[in-house]
Amino acid sequence: MRVTRKRARQPQGAVGLDRRATACRLRAGPLISSFISALSIVLVSAVPIVLVAFVLTWFLQETKLRGRDDKAKEMAEAAASIRAQAALCA
Repeated sequence: MRVTRKRARQPQGAVGLDRRATACRLRAGPLISSFISALSIVLVSAVPIVLVAFVLTWFLQETKLRGRDDKAKEMAEAAASIRAQAALCA
């Protein structure tokens, strides 16, 4: 004598959802694998380019930027000349 379990009755829409989910998984498999393949090709081709660009930055000529010290010296010189002129006038 076989003992069978009674399955709970699922609404009819739930069976359709299960079929749709399975169909989506089957369609997503090739999509995911092609995405991974394309991503690996991009990364493998980008790494040498980035490394070459990084090495080339070592050969760039360094140019000194105008800093805050330069501007402060200019302002101090201007203030000293104003003080000197004020001292002459007084």
